[in-house]
Amino acid sequence: MAGDRRVPFYEVYKEADLALFTSIHEGFGNQLLEIVAAGLIPVVFEYESFRTDIKQNIPNFISLGGTYYEPAANKRKFLPQRIYFHAAEEIVAMWAKPDETKGKVAENLESARVHYDSKVVAKQFLASLK
Repeated sequence: MAGDRRVPFYEVYKEADLALFTSIHEGFGNQLLEIVAAGLIPVVFEYESFRTDIKQNIPNFISLGGTYYEPAANKRKFLPQRIYFHAAEEIVAMWAKPDETKGKVAENLESARVHYDSKVVAKQFLASLK
């Protein structure tokens, strides 16, 4: 990406080894699906829509849990420290077994195709209008 060459944002995923999806308030999670489509195992905070609409269909991800805390003197949100350590251990384990990770990526991709392909979603949307 040297010089003035411009690339679509989703192309950046192809250069990444890891993608964190830490949103606590997200709609359906298109960026999360872009991470899966790019062949990465997502590291995700389990926000409400993820838990109710996506989690059951993306079998391989590294969880950042679904709870956070806000210190009174600080407006930022924090995860419990043990969550960071657990996620880091899972990331290292994933990188240590690239063949196993490729299988998990393939499983995520297939499940995403079955559940979130534009034709599947369009059909569900049209059915909901009846």
